[in-house]
Amino acid sequence: FYDLSQAVNYLTSHDVEKDSEKRIMNYLLAPLLEAHGYGCTVDDIRWVTDHLENGSGERADDQQRFLHGVALERLRSAFCLMMTAVGIPMLLAGDEFGDVHDLDHTNWRLKMSDPVDWERRDASANNRNLWRKVAELIALRTRHPALARIETEFLHFHPDFDRNDGAKVFVYCRTNGAGLGAADQ
Repeated sequence: FYDLSQAVNYLTSHDVEKDSEKRIMNYLLAPLLEAHGYGCTVDDIRWVTDHLENGSGERADDQQRFLHGVALERLRSAFCLMMTAVGIPMLLAGDEFGDVHDLDHTNWRLKMSDPVDWERRDASANNRNLWRKVAELIALRTRHPALARIETEFLHFHPDFDRNDGAKVFVYCRTNGAGLGAADQ
């Protein structure tokens, strides 16, 4: 690349054929469910996602709905990073509202027949909120002058950032070519 503006940034790839290649929501929700004693298979994740605000039949319990909300908040944070970073953002359709894999993503034939489930956008208030927040981030990216330029200044990295189990906290500013603290950053 000539500079980072030509890099393609994505949360997950559309190539989802290996066990380590899946929708971002599967990555985020599975460990939360597992840590709280729930199953974390594709079927388990789909069940929780499809029973969040179901008016009839079985419903996800309060803890499952809470964990789903935590996963969506983490996904929103990932979108904040992707949409404010230098480069070209690439979205896997459905990630903008927290869609999950329904079928075995390791089978390429099933992968090709696992379309986005647009009904999940309205599965819960949290899904709808994420969808609106991602739309706001996209609009911000197209309007804000600092996000059209490549200048970025990193202001802080958590002292344990480089440790495997360290906090992954950092702060950066898209400076718009001006000194820190200037307008339109």
